[in-house]
Amino acid sequence: MRRNWYWFAVRSPWLLLLLLVAPPGAEAATVLEKRVVHTVQGDGSVLQETTLRIRLEKEADREEWSTYPVWLDDHRDLENIVTYATDPQGKRVKVKARHHDEVSVSGAGELYGSARARLVDFPHLAPGSELVIQYRVRETPYFPVGSIFLAEGDPIAALTVELRGLSSATGGGGDWRWHLSGSAEGFDLQEVPGGLTLTARDLADREDLGKLDPEGRAPKLYYGWGAARSWRDVGLWYEDILAPVGRGEATVRAQARSLVSGVEDPRQRLETLLAFLRQDVRYVAVEVGIGGFRPTPAAETLERRWGDCKDKSLLLIDLLHEVGVEAYPVLIRSSLGSDIDAAFPSPGQFNHLIVAVPEGAVATDEDDPVADAYLFLDPTQERGGAGWLAPWVQGKQALVVRGEKSALVTTPQRTAQESRHFAIRARVDLNGNARGRAVLTFTGRRAAAFRDVLQTPDAEPVLRATFQRLLPGSNLGGVQWDFEEASVPRLETSAEVYLAALVQDSGDRRSVKLPGLTGTPAPRELDEPDFPLLVEPVSDQVQWRLEIPAPWCLPEAAHQETRNALGHFQQAITREGDALVVERQVEIGARKIGAEELEPLKELSLAEHRAQQRRLRWECSP
Repeated sequence: MRRNWYWFAVRSPWLLLLLLVAPPGAEAATVLEKRVVHTVQGDGSVLQETTLRIRLEKEADREEWSTYPVWLDDHRDLENIVTYATDPQGKRVKVKARHHDEVSVSGAGELYGSARARLVDFPHLAPGSELVIQYRVRETPYFPVGSIFLAEGDPIAALTVELRGLSSATGGGGDWRWHLSGSAEGFDLQEVPGGLTLTARDLADREDLGKLDPEGRAPKLYYGWGAARSWRDVGLWYEDILAPVGRGEATVRAQARSLVSGVEDPRQRLETLLAFLRQDVRYVAVEVGIGGFRPTPAAETLERRWGDCKDKSLLLIDLLHEVGVEAYPVLIRSSLGSDIDAAFPSPGQFNHLIVAVPEGAVATDEDDPVADAYLFLDPTQERGGAGWLAPWVQGKQALVVRGEKSALVTTPQRTAQESRHFAIRARVDLNGNARGRAVLTFTGRRAAAFRDVLQTPDAEPVLRATFQRLLPGSNLGGVQWDFEEASVPRLETSAEVYLAALVQDSGDRRSVKLPGLTGTPAPRELDEPDFPLLVEPVSDQVQWRLEIPAPWCLPEAAHQETRNALGHFQQAITREGDALVVERQVEIGARKIGAEELEPLKELSLAEHRAQQRRLRWECSP
């Protein structure tokens, strides 16, 4: 799928470095003026005119704004650019033409992309200097919508945005629309004939503006024209994009029959074909023009044995069709944090393509990633089976492309599959020292991520450091591991451990502090949080089993539990013969915490951290 600037940044170390010195990362300069004018032309193209005037307030700002990128593509052409600067005395400083370079931009795993950036390099300027950037880009969108980021990395003194030509783009009618994503605080919006005017003064930076919105979105203005207004319309548009792509080729049909030869069960057929896509067809992207949306013919992807998300998904759909399993493409935003704005239907909000199989086409169980009557599959995942959907596409609004039945649905959240289990079994001697074995088990994405590390010389040092963090002050013996290529990836690691003076002994009184996993933020981090607070769904379990010396007594059994709408925490203290058993469990299914969820999160955090930090104390009567 076509990627936005963030996609490139997180997958390209070079571009990430560029963005760190570009406007999205700046924090201290002042944008004296930001003016953006988008004019929709009769041919459906959009003239995008941008003016930025920035004052450098301190020495660090010069480095932050030394390079400014103008983003281009096969459907975004630069028509004009003017840049200059003034020094603190107001003298104009010319930015020479040779300081304007154009670079290609490709993400990791991308063989070739049409994305590029015109880079403006400003000369060395002292604080008090001003930078001016004026440019005009003509974009020919594939879908009749556009968008404008209203914030910058720095505060904006004066903002003006104008939309023009929207009525003329629809033949003089009023079939156009707009939507403000994020908080509307501080903006003055006025509809004018054929467009919209938005102004603001003394606007905060992107981060602070994002805090005002329940979803954490910095304000963005969407606009569109034409009859396509619903998510069903977006689905029909994408089917038109797919229409020219060759389907049902003989080589694909033959490959499907060969792979499932002798397999009669539909679920096993699906698992076989999905495993083929994940293991034998590697992920490589080519993003050129409409190719950012339109996949390669399935036969070509099969022959070359590589493709991007949409190539692999289309191939899986065609393979499944040949063996009698119905399947559909699904547009989705792949991210652990951000999601689409469902209030404004447009394909540009998505950056990934997966597959949906109608419930009932194959057998499923309660742990499968099923929601809204679909089983969701991501063939770009390298591990796991149909029973596991990676967390970056869990709990996301997604568009199932199914003709007139195209609809926005929500993928399932399977927190329990992304679990951590930490178990320590040890024998305590009369001096309070403990010797035994610790076992740490991951399932889901953590297990899959560790799998790559296990194939390198860094495997043992990384795992040893992991145990040291969980058991500070411990001495570790040999570290072992075992990775299981199950439907949900599973990794079990273990180490011999020695904990000096784990149990404190003072006459008839004893105490022990038992560390382990922590799934919730520390209480102090929740005192003044930035909303929405992003947390990772957790399903953590910790179990300590300590064999106590015969002369010692054991504490009384106890149980505590905190349960609310956000999740639960519990700790149980039990006695098994001469062993003390302490078990803790915490589970939270949410990703975004708004103001209304803060108190429940604080309650869970306080319960978990107190249980882990307090010493368990007991007294043995003579």
